[in-house]
Amino acid sequence: MNQPTPPDCCIFCESEDLSAEHFVADWVLRAFHRSRDTSNAIGGRFVGASELRIESGKPVSTAAVVCRHCNNTWMSQLDEAASRILKPVVRGEQDTLELGSADQSVIAAWAFKSVLVFDATQGKQSMATLRAPFAENVQAPPGCLVLLGPPSKAPLEIPDIPEVAGLAMFGVREFKGVANVNATIHTANEPPKTMRSRLPTPGYMVMLGRAQIHVSGLRAPVIKPGTQGFVQVWPAREETVTFTSTHPYSSS
Repeated sequence: MNQPTPPDCCIFCESEDLSAEHFVADWVLRAFHRSRDTSNAIGGRFVGASELRIESGKPVSTAAVVCRHCNNTWMSQLDEAASRILKPVVRGEQDTLELGSADQSVIAAWAFKSVLVFDATQGKQSMATLRAPFAENVQAPPGCLVLLGPPSKAPLEIPDIPEVAGLAMFGVREFKGVANVNATIHTANEPPKTMRSRLPTPGYMVMLGRAQIHVSGLRAPVIKPGTQGFVQVWPAREETVTFTSTHPYSSS
């Protein structure tokens, strides 16, 4: 099997002065563990739609796909802004978040940055064209959709082990969604023709324990039909939206 080949320059500005960046910022795990030491974490990777392979040792969570300047300036500022909003949920201190337009934009931008970094580390090009437009104003480009919702049920259960012991999902997972597109073509002196096609929909899920964020590179959302509890955070809405966490391992 060929190993993914990450880019050899910064995915946002093409500088060759690369430094390691986390797929999901390190503050997420630190907040969950309430400690700067997260060495007791175990790793895992999805080997199927609902199959997670647990692996010993600290999971790989960084890759050198961005430069020191980007990492230490606007990306660091974005991490700090997102942590102020999301830490209460990650820590379990709040079940509900009231998100104004500015907070929606911050969460969406942070999630979008996370998936662009992960996408690049995997040697993929599905979202490569969205990197430059994102870096220009640190916002998801037009046509993209970002949804915040409660966590899906973990693909494993351990009897009598509560969520607070560490059975929570953190990281980035790819979605291989498909958008069904119907187009009607009107040609002079001919009846309309309907064309049907299935287009790959690049998308990722950012897992944050008691919350998850779905990021779509196209307008079609990459979530299962009927998914409950999700709110749109990009394009950001002027009104306040309410996110409620319903973690399956909650003791309440």
